[in-house]
Amino acid sequence: APPPRPPAAAAPRHRGARRGARENTFAAFDLALARGCDGFECDVRRTADGRGVLCHDPQLQGLTIAACSYREILGRCRDLCCLRSEEHTS
Repeated sequence: APPPRPPAAAAPRHRGARRGARENTFAAFDLALARGCDGFECDVRRTADGRGVLCHDPQLQGLTIAACSYREILGRCRDLCCLRSEEHTS
């Protein structure tokens, strides 16, 4: 007899849960995990000053992430940014 099959794993999600939250955001990651997802893929880009930014593309609103400081990106793209840290919400 063949060996028993392991239980099926939940499929990993691409950039979190797409339905119910903007993809590649902490809300999408939290939602994917709450729905039983085993994991997810995300895209992190490093700014010129060494900060991490969740963004699929190397450019955001015409800015090249690797060539800009975190503050430059925040100043131009504040409406697109999902901030997690309290220090950057003012």
